[in-house]
Amino acid sequence: MSRTYSLSEGDIPQGQEEFVFPEDGCRYASELVELIRNHFRDWFSIGVASYPEGHPESPDIDTDIFYFKKKVEAGAEFSITQMFFDNRYFYSFMEKIHKAGVNIPVIPGIMPVTNFKQIKKFADMCGATIPPELIKKLQPVADKPEEVKKIGIEYAVKQCEDLLKNGVKGLHFYTLNKSKATIKIYEAVKQLI
Repeated sequence: MSRTYSLSEGDIPQGQEEFVFPEDGCRYASELVELIRNHFRDWFSIGVASYPEGHPESPDIDTDIFYFKKKVEAGAEFSITQMFFDNRYFYSFMEKIHKAGVNIPVIPGIMPVTNFKQIKKFADMCGATIPPELIKKLQPVADKPEEVKKIGIEYAVKQCEDLLKNGVKGLHFYTLNKSKATIKIYEAVKQLI
């Protein structure tokens, strides 16, 4: 059996506005999950992405949750969220997916701020909101890397502590090859684990 399996969640290659999906390819993550689950059954666990603030290409959060549920129904067993900085989006997302009948583990994705300009760019790309109070702290020190890291780590520690105190069973860190910040966050919150 020879098939081409390509692209999930509509991720069109950069610079190609009129991409034509292969006839035998997967256009959406739910199709890829279904294909893997049907072919490999339960040989391994399948995790998918979720978006507490909605996928940037989704018209609204309810539509995004509809498609998230399709991934779960296709066989996804857990999810790791896109980065977020305001836990209220995560809690609201969890409430909405539970109302929609989705009960798989959802692991919050945390990205410690270590570079203000870079994090703004990432947030814009993925539709994550950087809270005004965090921007207010970071803007004056944007060109002082050590200060940005210090503020970013302190913020992430508070974010993680809140998530853990509210019953989250695990955390996923987007480190961007800057594990020192994640280690500092872990050291600060490990007594809660």
